[in-house]
Amino acid sequence: MTLRLAWFASARGTSSRLLLRETLRAIDEGRLDAEIVCVFCNRERGQSTNTDAFLDDVEAAGIPLITSSSLAWRRRVGGEISDPQGELAPWRREYDANALKAISEYEPDAAMLAGYMLVVTDALCDALPMLNLHPALPDGPIGTWRDVIRELIAAGASESGMMLQRVTTELDRGAVVSLCRYPIRGPQWDAPHQAGDEESALFLAIRSEGVAREPIFMVESLRAIADGRIDCEAPGNPMDLTEKVESAIAREFATKAPRRVRMVEWYATDLPRQRGGRLPTVVLHPQVHLVEFSRRRGRRLSEWIIGVITKPASEARPSESTKATIEQAGLRGRRR
Repeated sequence: MTLRLAWFASARGTSSRLLLRETLRAIDEGRLDAEIVCVFCNRERGQSTNTDAFLDDVEAAGIPLITSSSLAWRRRVGGEISDPQGELAPWRREYDANALKAISEYEPDAAMLAGYMLVVTDALCDALPMLNLHPALPDGPIGTWRDVIRELIAAGASESGMMLQRVTTELDRGAVVSLCRYPIRGPQWDAPHQAGDEESALFLAIRSEGVAREPIFMVESLRAIADGRIDCEAPGNPMDLTEKVESAIAREFATKAPRRVRMVEWYATDLPRQRGGRLPTVVLHPQVHLVEFSRRRGRRLSEWIIGVITKPASEARPSESTKATIEQAGLRGRRR
């Protein structure tokens, strides 16, 4: 029986688009017996460039779209800003009740939260099975992916991962449905790091590993639910999908690494100067042994690029290791 999903996203970052796109691709290719019956976004057009792009994707896919700005709702009712780890303001329950009413006409079996930045109340999670993708292992750090990475680095953690969990009113502590893990120890992880530096090689490498695995992990988890191997209403022991995810990562890297390498010279040499003569430089997957990165907003970048660091123009040219990687791949650094 086809799994009917209501998809929830704030789409504050670019990974929300990738998660939706890869899930739709798995459905179209027959790898996932599911249907996204509607998308709910707690932002409206004009609040964020990334959100606007996500909404464009939803409309292009022909999926019923519901937008309700939580910011506008709070201001309209004169509500207080809630503490995600404390008691939520009363208006949040009213907001969730309105969201439930809006999605109910599409008769979803469950809801998938993928980049949804609000903690939900019982008005939603007690009425419908809700699943959340969280970028940490069970009993690991809670909060956003930035919070998680900062805590992992501070603790000197040797591994990280992600999990799909049932949504409850307790932040990131619902029953775990599935998980996967990956190491964050080894030569490529030994870069120096200063506390709070979100543009360090270590911080960005951890984020890159997570971004590469999230779509694969989500699709495999939803497949297990759709196939009846996981009961999302009573999960029991979490399913460990590490082997499946790592196998898929290895296959993707084997087929797409040359494309990633090719983009390095293009972005390193062709992006316009900014911030007083500094050039944005791209970071791709750490397996290519490149840890120069860019967080340039409002520009369509490959899904393999997850942000930007700026460096002086003299340092933004391809390094010797980059040139060696390009040469080994048989490329000449030309534009795509």
